[in-house]
Amino acid sequence: ETWLDESVQEIDLPNFRVVARRDRASSENRGGIIIFARLDVANLVSVCDSSVAERSWICLHTNIGTYLY
Repeated sequence: ETWLDESVQEIDLPNFRVVARRDRASSENRGGIIIFARLDVANLVSVCDSSVAERSWICLHTNIGTYLY
């Protein structure tokens, strides 16, 4: 969970990239979410973000199949 909003444009976490991010709404007093992946992990893909809650779905592609988280 994060307390980020649109005023924070970029997060710099060395050796990681942002896979998905959903900021908290300005009218709500709840946190948002952010998902990071190490730069050497290329098989994570953001599928979609919820428009009504702090949720994000990602797929992890592996040699034995794809997993939805």
